[in-house]
Amino acid sequence: MKKLLLILLFIPLVSFGQLFDCKVSDGFILVNKDWVDKTSFYDDAKKTTNWSDENIRSIINQLVTNDNTFYIDINNFDNIVVILKSKVEPSNSILKTLESGILKNAKEWGMEILVWETGLKLYNNKHKYIYIVNKSRIKKINLDNWSNQYIISINNKTYWMTINSVNGLTIEDVFLEIN
Repeated sequence: MKKLLLILLFIPLVSFGQLFDCKVSDGFILVNKDWVDKTSFYDDAKKTTNWSDENIRSIINQLVTNDNTFYIDINNFDNIVVILKSKVEPSNSILKTLESGILKNAKEWGMEILVWETGLKLYNNKHKYIYIVNKSRIKKINLDNWSNQYIISINNKTYWMTINSVNGLTIEDVFLEIN
């Protein structure tokens, strides 16, 4: 839970509905207001952090009021997926720009890159995407984290996906189908 809350601070917060038609792997659920209301998210945050009620309520509010999509693995809250609408099309030039920015930020934030793989692919031979597979270590708190980035075109719309996980989950691991 502490790692989930830490990750939520570094990524745009989200969720009311799906942005595109897809089928996700078992265990991943769409986070929305109903889910937050039915879980012990608030109580878990109180137990695992020293944050004020105001800070926790602010995070919960951001989770349920933005218009992007947020999935969480109910079997492991450290595995989360954030999907944002994007105006940037997947291309080699965008990939190079992202690579440069991520590497620069990692250095500035005192992170060590442990795994780094990038490229351009097709999902199910029809959806073009760029990817950055990245395992980093946040040195100050000795925390390893996979944060895989994707920009994918689906039916003439573009989305930016971030898959944060403990074991390097990829787009193919999380999404069984994208229509």
